[in-house]
Order: sequence, then structure tokens, then C-alpha cells
Amino acid sequence: MQTLRAFAIAASAALLAPALLAQSTAGAQENPRLSVTRCDAAANTCGSGAPDGAEARNVPMPVLGPTGRATVLSPSRRTTEAALDTAEYRLLIPGCVPEAAGVFVCESVLEYEHCRTLMVGRMIPGCRIEIAFRSGFAEARPARPGEYEMAVKSNAKVRVTRGVRGFGEIRGDADVSLRMAAPTELPGAWCLERARYLYHSTGPKGGVSAIDDAAPCDEPIEFSFEPHADDLLRAYDLCESFAVWGDELADSIEILAAGLYHFRSASPEFMADHPAGSAIVAPYVSVKAPLTIDCRV
Repeated sequence: MQTLRAFAIAASAALLAPALLAQSTAGAQENPRLSVTRCDAAANTCGSGAPDGAEARNVPMPVLGPTGRATVLSPSRRTTEAALDTAEYRLLIPGCVPEAAGVFVCESVLEYEHCRTLMVGRMIPGCRIEIAFRSGFAEARPARPGEYEMAVKSNAKVRVTRGVRGFGEIRGDADVSLRMAAPTELPGAWCLERARYLYHSTGPKGGVSAIDDAAPCDEPIEFSFEPHADDLLRAYDLCESFAVWGDELADSIEILAAGLYHFRSASPEFMADHPAGSAIVAPYVSVKAPLTIDCRV
């Protein structure tokens, strides 16, 4: 009885062997590959993960034989690779993305203050917050060339001392006269008044704006601004980076200035776009003024 059972098992194995060999060989010849898609979180894009002109990345799948049907794979045999590219500043600041020179641009005041904490700790060179017109209270756009004239007079200066980062002296300010032409993109509407709008994208007041009293639409926008505490940190790091202790550096301070032009009209064309019968157009300019940095030994 045992002899017959052994013979039956041997015969069954002999019959199944060619089929198993055929399946294994077929799997080896097909050699399916798993396509890999690489996503860039900063650019909000996904691609093949290969540079331009290179072949898409494919990961060879193992040949599992007849029992491979138990392997869990997506129907399309695709997966996603999560990877962080090498960067100069290996920091992840929620709500902030790096731009040129390693300066991080943030999307809210809370995230900006977190970024400034890292800047004070000398982990990153600087922070910015760009939310000047995010609330949508005005139709904002950059002032076009030829639409404005600007005069800047600055005696702004900061003095830092080697070995004492974060402290120093701030002197002077920048006086600005900005003359803008009233916007003309609203046909059939007339300009009622113009208000001055100033916005800070850096420093302790980053994310804060100020609007002054209204003035006639053809009057120039005049204001002054000065260096802030974060400029002392930046000045010290520049003196250190360029090794110019005992000398001076030329740099700049910055502010955003805009004219808030209030328009009104009862024309059907204007009312179709502005049902309230009024609109605010805000051409803006990024104002930079010279800053002298005194690097004391």
C-alpha cells in the first residue's frame, strides 16, 4: 500500500514539474518592472523621477513563481517614491519654503515667527512673509514701468561689533517720495481719493501693514522707514561671511509701498464687475534704500 502511494506521489510530481517549470520560465522571461513616480513637494509636481533626456526609473520585480499571486500590488503596478532632494539648508519649516540665498518665505505670521526664531539661532540666514494683499481688499498689481517716479534719500546705518551678535546701533532712516499716475484700467470710472499703504515683509513687524488718511489721487506718496532689529542680525552675519571686520559694507533696507486708489462708477460695464459700484486698485512698488553697515572690531 505504501509502495503504491509513493508511486502515485512520484507520478504526480513528474506531471506537475513541467507546468511549474513553464510558469517559472515564463515569469523570468516577462521580468515585469515596477514604474516609480517621483513627486516634488516644493514644485507640486510628479514625474518619472528621471532627469531630462534620461529613461524613467523602473524597479525590477522579483519572479515569485506560481505562488506569486499572493503578493499584494496595485493593479497598475505603480508606486510613489517619497524623497527629499539635497539642499544647502536641511530644515523643514512648516508653512515656509526656501527661495534664493536660503531665505525662507512664510505664509502666515505664526510660521514667520517660528522662522525668525531659527534665524536668531543662526540656523538660517533670513525670513520673509508675503501676505500684503491676501485678504483681497484691493485689486493689487505691480506698478508698471513709466507709471511712477521715485526719489529715495537715505542715511540709514547700522553698527555691529565683532563677537556681539544681535546687538548694535541703528541710526538714520530713508525718506521716500513716490509719485504715481492714477490707474486707467477701469474705463468709465473716476478716482475719488488715494490712500497710502505700507507693508513690512521682514523684521519684527513682518506681516504688518499701515494705511494712512486719504489724499487727492494726484498727490505723491511720501513716507520714511528705518532699519530694524533683524537688520542687526543680518549685518553681523554679512560682516562675518565677507570677513570685513574693521571696514564697511553697502547693503539695503526694503519696504512695500502702494497707492490705494478708490474708484466709483455707475456704468453697466463697471457694475458688472463691481456690483457695489466702487473698487480699489492698488499698484505697488518694492522700495529699496541704501544701508551702510559698519563692521567694528
